[in-house]
Amino acid sequence: MDVSKLRKLPKESILEIADMCRLDKSLPVATLLQQISAIFKEVESKQTVAPAPLKSQKTAAVPPTKYTRISQLGEKGKEGTVYLVRDSAGHEYALKQFAKTKSERTLEKEAALLGKAAEFGIAPKLVKYDTAESYIVMEKLEKSLFDVMKESNGKLSKALQREMVNIFKVLDRIQIFHADPSPLNFMLDASGKLRIIDFGFAKHIDAKLQKEHGTTDVNMKFMPIGFILKMKDLMPPSAFPVLLMYVNETDRALLGVPVKAPVVSKHRPVRLRSVRKPPAPVLSPKQTKIKINLPPPKAVTRKSIVRKAPKK
Repeated sequence: MDVSKLRKLPKESILEIADMCRLDKSLPVATLLQQISAIFKEVESKQTVAPAPLKSQKTAAVPPTKYTRISQLGEKGKEGTVYLVRDSAGHEYALKQFAKTKSERTLEKEAALLGKAAEFGIAPKLVKYDTAESYIVMEKLEKSLFDVMKESNGKLSKALQREMVNIFKVLDRIQIFHADPSPLNFMLDASGKLRIIDFGFAKHIDAKLQKEHGTTDVNMKFMPIGFILKMKDLMPPSAFPVLLMYVNETDRALLGVPVKAPVVSKHRPVRLRSVRKPPAPVLSPKQTKIKINLPPPKAVTRKSIVRKAPKK
C-alpha cells in the first residue's frame, strides 16, 4: 500500500490500524505510516509468492510448528490437557491442547484474554495459538500454588495472599473477569511471582456485567470468597486473613466468620478525634505585672549641658 493513500486517512483511523498491527502508537504519525506501509507490502509479497491452495487442501490440517511433548503438567481438565513441550530450538513451553470440539471463536477469545493479562505481568506470556490444531503455547511456569500449599501443610503465606489480591485488582482494571478462582489456576514463575492461568471461563467486564453484579470490581467481589470456598474442605476460612479482609459481611456469615472482624471498604468512614485547646495558664499577682526592661539612663554631666557657641 502506498503511503500517500494512508495519509488521506484521519489520524484516528491511522492509530487504529497501528493498534491492529501492534505498533507503538506514541510514535509520530509519519513513522507509523512508513511502518504500516512496510507491513502491507510484506503481506502483499507473501500473497503473490505463495501458491493458491487447492480445494482438497481446505479440509487438510495445516502442519503446526513442531513441538515435542516431554510430559503432562497436572491432571487432564474438562477442556483439555497441558503438556510440557520443547521446540526445535530447545526452548521449553507449556502447551494447552484443547478438545476438537472447542470452537475457533472461543479459542481466539481465550488467547486474547490471556495475552492481555500477560501484558500486565499477571499471567504467563502468550507464545502462539493455533485454531486449526486447537492449542495455545505459553510461557512455562515452575510450580502450582496448590503444590506450594501442600508443602506448607495447607497454609498460604500472607505475601502470596497479597499477590493474589493484586492480581484481582489488575483484572478489574483491565476489565477481565476470570470467574474461576481454583487454587490450580495459580502458579509461580521462576522468580517466585504469582501468576494466574486458564482463561477458559473468563469474559470481558462490560456495562451489563457491572450492572448485573452492582459493582465495577467484579473480581474483587467474587474471587476472594470463591477461593476460600474452594479451599474450605482443606483449610478453615481463618487461614486466609488477607483474603477475608475483602469479603463483605453477608459472605462472612455464610463462611461462619465473625462479622465483627474488620472489613476493608472504599467508603469506610473516618473517625475524627476532637482536638482540645490547652487551658490558659493561671498567673499569680506578681506575674500579671508587666515589666519592661529599659536601658539604664545616661549620667548627666556639666559638659552635656553646656552648649557650644555657634561659629561666626
